[in-house]
Amino acid sequence: PCARCTNTLTLMDEEQDDQYLKTGQLKEEHLKSVDYDVWHCNQCAYHTVLKYPSSFTRYKSCSKCGFITAYESADVTLVSATYDSTGTGERTYTCKHCNHIKKETYTIARLERSSSSGGSGGGSSWGGGSS
Repeated sequence: PCARCTNTLTLMDEEQDDQYLKTGQLKEEHLKSVDYDVWHCNQCAYHTVLKYPSSFTRYKSCSKCGFITAYESADVTLVSATYDSTGTGERTYTCKHCNHIKKETYTIARLERSSSSGGSGGGSSWGGGSS
């Protein structure tokens, strides 16, 4: 029911609901990071927008515009990891809506030496058989 007049709301189709969405919301729908449903009251013109973020998207929320339109565009190693110390990388996110660029550093795990016994092979004990 409508929050204003208690009339029944109607779900608008994907083309009709675009007039009620902001440009960032339209971009989210285009990228499939969020789906929006718009419910409209034909009696009093009230409408409500419901947001359904995708669980399976590579996009993140942009720190500038807030829309789920920022994606990882580049990873660069600043300091390589070694067996003795961790490394450092820089990840760049670029927003497909407002073009904001955000860079953040992250730690690259230290290299690990193989724990093999140094023998000459895998040595499987399964030898097949005969029939």
